[in-house]
Amino acid sequence: MHVTGKKITLTLLIMVLALYLGVKPFRFQVRQIKASILSKLPISSKYFGPPKSMQSYSLLTAAEHGICAITPYMNGGSYTPKDPLLHKELGTLSVLNSELLCLKQARIYGQEGVVITKGDCALTETCLYYGRQRAQHPVFAKLTLGKVQHYSGSVGSALTRSHNYYFHWMLEVLPKIIMLQECCEPSSKILIGSLSQPFQFKSLQLLGIDLERIIEVEKKAHIEADTLIYPHIPNEGALRPLWAKEKILPYFNLPPELPQNKKIFISRSLANSRRIQNEEEIYQILAPQGYELVHLEELSLRDQALLFFQASHIIAPHGGGLTNLIFSRPGTRILEINHIEYRNSWFSLLCDQWNIEYSQFITSTKSLKGEKQPHPPHPHDLFMPVHVITEQLAQWAAAP
Repeated sequence: MHVTGKKITLTLLIMVLALYLGVKPFRFQVRQIKASILSKLPISSKYFGPPKSMQSYSLLTAAEHGICAITPYMNGGSYTPKDPLLHKELGTLSVLNSELLCLKQARIYGQEGVVITKGDCALTETCLYYGRQRAQHPVFAKLTLGKVQHYSGSVGSALTRSHNYYFHWMLEVLPKIIMLQECCEPSSKILIGSLSQPFQFKSLQLLGIDLERIIEVEKKAHIEADTLIYPHIPNEGALRPLWAKEKILPYFNLPPELPQNKKIFISRSLANSRRIQNEEEIYQILAPQGYELVHLEELSLRDQALLFFQASHIIAPHGGGLTNLIFSRPGTRILEINHIEYRNSWFSLLCDQWNIEYSQFITSTKSLKGEKQPHPPHPHDLFMPVHVITEQLAQWAAAP
């Protein structure tokens, strides 16, 4: 009995410690308990506690939540992949409408851009990274969202998770900025996560965005605006806005008379992972076929766009640099090399949308004991069998 009492006491102490620290494996349960308790506080999250609820804006009453307009931008529908294997894997995908939501006295929390309405409801559309349950999102476990910084007039949000990564910037942030650019007053401010990458500044310049309009949002910023404009672009899963390419390309002004005749082999030898372990061996096969070895991180945004615009054949390991496929013309052929533990359908689906001929080789890291290696191996580095490259080259040569 005495031992049992000690066990119970120890268990309670562990649970209390888990509640306090939010440590695994209790983190989800801790958030559920915190969210349930804190949401019942009779005070707005503007001052204390988290938002009271989480709901899609399509289900909210306009008057209670300050919704003054929902403006259609681009109609949705459905998308059926043209590639049979991709269609088998993903089926027909639903594409919701892209819309601009105008809210009065709404707030934004953090760089991920959680929108909180006047009625203290967090919009589900801005919380989806963590899941559709309220307790899954860390914002609902906070005792306070911090001091509110108020902006008068109209403010647009181009906030999204991972905004400093090239893929997310080009295909999530830029489309939102373009929506705001086309539909809002030129004097309105734009909320963006911290700007630190050259491609961010260059793309804003190409879009004609005055940096005076930009408000850089900190990780735990709590912002309120007289009028908040939220551009909603449904992009769950691998599907990105079908209209992104046609909207982004004109800003880069790529000369249509340039030939489409470059063959490129993209190197990730300067990266920390997904490097081709036997890159030199593979390049010795590709070089006589006219392939150029390229380190994309050494090129400006404009030069990357021109390179992919002129490419006829691309061989590359999986990485953010393949976002440049947005500049490639229909008929471009690509072989993407991916790790068996890192595979996804992002670029295969984009290529399907953009009429780019896509192939993929799934591989893994090989133990190269006793062999000279340019850098210590990473678990997601890639070994490329020579026969795969020679077979792919033969297949392309035989195709019309």
